[in-house]
Amino acid sequence: MSHQSYDDMSPGSQVQEEDRKFNTMKRIVTTIMVFIIILALGAIIFLVLSNEKMTENASEELASIVIEDDREVLSLVDELIDIPSDAEAREPIIKKPVSDPDPIVDTPEVKERPTTAETETSTEPIETESEDIVSEGDTGAEATEISSIPVAFTPYTVAPGDTINKIATSFGLQPETIIGVNDITDIDDINAGMLLDIPDRDGQIYKVKEGDNLSMIAYSFGMGYVTLAEVNGLKSSLIRIGQRLFIPNRTISTEDYQIVMNTFFTSPAQGTIAHKYNTSVEDIITGKMQITDGIYIKNDLGTIVSAASTGTVIAVENNQSDLGRYIIIDHDNGYQTVYGHLDKLYVEVGISVEQGDEIGSMGNTGRILESMLFFKITKDGISIDPKEFF
Repeated sequence: MSHQSYDDMSPGSQVQEEDRKFNTMKRIVTTIMVFIIILALGAIIFLVLSNEKMTENASEELASIVIEDDREVLSLVDELIDIPSDAEAREPIIKKPVSDPDPIVDTPEVKERPTTAETETSTEPIETESEDIVSEGDTGAEATEISSIPVAFTPYTVAPGDTINKIATSFGLQPETIIGVNDITDIDDINAGMLLDIPDRDGQIYKVKEGDNLSMIAYSFGMGYVTLAEVNGLKSSLIRIGQRLFIPNRTISTEDYQIVMNTFFTSPAQGTIAHKYNTSVEDIITGKMQITDGIYIKNDLGTIVSAASTGTVIAVENNQSDLGRYIIIDHDNGYQTVYGHLDKLYVEVGISVEQGDEIGSMGNTGRILESMLFFKITKDGISIDPKEFF
């Protein structure tokens, strides 16, 4: 009996055919998987790029909204500061788009008189706003009573016989303007030949301090920052420490003016000076010599004693071992006055008095034998020679 053998791996056999089909199917599946992976990676990359672009667009849109809101707030603030009356005409507010978010423009200063040292002005800029200021007025409501025309100064040489009042009258200004613009601290410093700057309108000078910005300065003087910039000829809102800004329609206080003019305090009583400031006076009880921190005005018993300046009575006391009956009046700028050895008292604590009001009469109460008035002026608690004021 004969047997026939079969080779399953021979060409054309069934096993070989099945193996070929399996390999073909494996390659197809592998190709499909690679294609799917490529598609997935492409989708992921697309989503990431799209998300970044959307985030960037959202950030730009948010920043634009914030900037616009900031402009609206600044506009409302300036409108609150300079709200014109119903009868006054209001100029339209024109908004100008920001072309340069961080302008760096040199800010011209108010004209300095030749005698003023340039060392007073620092070169360090203070950026106050990011927008350029245009002459038309881009934001904020302007006070219609304040002219926005740039201030002009005229140099004037003091002539013999000139006074502050005479100079001010000749230019149609208040004397406070002449004093404030030229930094005059004592009327006795005005001499023939001195050069003064005379502005074309009433106002005063403000020197920029550290931490200041244009809006804050304008607000403190009750005006819009655009007007303040235009008056001073500023091309941008950058200002420098020590820079001099002209403040229109605002002058130094009456008290400061009186101090400069040596009229802040007047003599509280008629009589002769028995003891000057910072001189030795004998103590009637101990017999020792003491340095006086005031002056003694001698006159008859009952001589009227008046307030040397406007203020508020803060003390009415009777100390027979010292000043006897005395009064203390508080004034502006840290000044106080003391009136001692009075015979009668005409005021009470808390009463406001004007310069020249009668507050008592001269006497000899306390540690004194004759009828005299002890008068003292203090500044922030430190005594000052009264002769500097009258």
